[in-house]
This record gives sequence, structure tokens and C-alpha cells, in this order.
Amino acid sequence: MRALMHLDRAVAATLRMAVIILITLLFFLLLSSILLRLISVSMSGPLELVEFLIIWIVLLTTVSLWRDHELYKVTLIEDLMPGLARFIQVIVEVLKLAFCALLIFHGAKYALAARELTSFWQFDKIYAYSALPICGALMLIYNIRDLCVSVRSVFIPTQP
Repeated sequence: MRALMHLDRAVAATLRMAVIILITLLFFLLLSSILLRLISVSMSGPLELVEFLIIWIVLLTTVSLWRDHELYKVTLIEDLMPGLARFIQVIVEVLKLAFCALLIFHGAKYALAARELTSFWQFDKIYAYSALPICGALMLIYNIRDLCVSVRSVFIPTQP
């Protein structure tokens, strides 16, 4: 169990560091693009990298927020029926599990279909769009953890 906790902390730290590095790269890329336009030099290469960076930033940030349960959550039904809150949470976790499975399946399908080279850097776009199934798989792992916790809370309620 300790090994899983250490692995979880390592994944969380890696996610945060990756997002920080990618946002920093995006900042300097956009800054250099602006500065180059001031001296009337046009570059099409940075725009290809911006697309790559934004896809990975958005999805890695989503995984990090998903892991920490910090995504937007509507609790109206749980608040109206507190006795059913644990059961509702299990249903929500199952729906999230289905979402992750769809993200992995269709993300992989999309990434494999996007096998084209960018015009300037000649990067295969699969490297950008592979973020969909990779991040979907990470979200699925965290969702399985959350589903186990939710199911356990139905059968073994914690004391308030």
C-alpha cells in the first residue's frame, strides 16, 4: 500500500512539473513569436508547437485536477437527498469510468487517424493527439481508485 502511495505522489509531482514546464515553454514560444513580429520576421514553426503544447497542457492539467478531486462538481442532488449521497457517488463514479473508457477508445482512434506530418517541423501529429488516450488511461486509474472508495463507503459507512 505504501508503494502505491509513493507512486501516486510521484505521479502527482510529475504531472505538476510537466504542466509547469509546458506552460513555461508555451510562454517563451509565444513571447518569441511576438518579438519576432515586432521586427517583421514571420515564423510558422512556433504555431505548430503551440498546438502540441496546448493539447498536452490541457489534458495533463485535467488529469491532475481529476486526481485531486478539484474539477467542477454539481452537488445539487446529493444536497437534496443526503441519505442517497453515497449511492449517487457510486453512480457518478461509474459514469466517469465510462467517460474514461470512451476517451481512451476514441482518443486512440483519433490519434491513429491523425497520422500526418506538420508542415514546418515534420512532426507526426500522433505525438500531440496521443495525449488523449494516455491521459484518459491515467484518469481511468484514478477513477477506479475513486470507485473502490465510493463502493466501500456504501457498505462500510464512516462515522461523522
